Amino acid sequence: MKKNEKKLILQIANILIPILVFIIISLLSFFQADFGQSFTSEATESLIDPIGFAFAIWGPIFFFLAIFYFYQARDIFKSAENKIDMPYVHQVSVFFILSVIMPSLWYIFWSYQIIWLSTLFMILYLISLLIAYLRLNINLVERPKIEKIAIVIPWSMHTAWVTAATIISIKTFLMSINFNNPPLLFSDTYWAVIVLLVALGIYTTVLLTRNDYIYAGVGIWVLFGILIERLTTSPLVIEIVIVSVIGMIILFFSIIYQVYRRKNTIKD
Repeated sequence: MKKNEKKLILQIANILIPILVFIIISLLSFFQADFGQSFTSEATESLIDPIGFAFAIWGPIFFFLAIFYFYQARDIFKSAENKIDMPYVHQVSVFFILSVIMPSLWYIFWSYQIIWLSTLFMILYLISLLIAYLRLNINLVERPKIEKIAIVIPWSMHTAWVTAATIISIKTFLMSINFNNPPLLFSDTYWAVIVLLVALGIYTTVLLTRNDYIYAGVGIWVLFGILIERLTTSPLVIEIVIVSVIGMIILFFSIIYQVYRRKNTIKD
């Protein structure tokens, strides 16, 4: 298959699959009134769940994904000799499509309260995003400003948020099978602290190795959401509050350090 033909197939699939998935999910939600309800059982509540308003980040994520959606398809109706070279379409490959399908399957199984399957598809969702993130060489190659807006921002923001969502989803699954009942080595509180430290390690590592301020910024937002949830929910779990605050401070000053180091590197 010729490169341009493969690109055209990917571009068309990137346009049609999200529309098809949206229609299917909408129909499922329409014919089952409570389909979109989240779990309300205390058994699935976690000490690291962020407060509700933290999920408003989906607004800018969808906004920038929409920019990518149209940007990658802008030459779809042009003749062969007028086609634009878009290496990022091949780099993303099928993983944009998978990043649409996997969360839809997560949503279906989550709504039917099949937690282990919803967790599995959340993990696959993250994997599909990570593969595309790595194939795109985010922040490892120079890009024009428009590509930073249409490619770097959506993939960084999306991957960073789903990183947190996957960690929380795994924690929720473990709680649903009574992983720590009776307590295994640590209490629920200290297991939550360990999970937060792992998340902090991931966000900090991506920042330091990729200069990905957006990814780290989402990490700060996640920790802020967890902090506010803990401050507004009884009882107060001081360990989670302290770790969330420290994590936000570490990420904030790590971003400043990276900006300073990068400016000095450019000057040299």
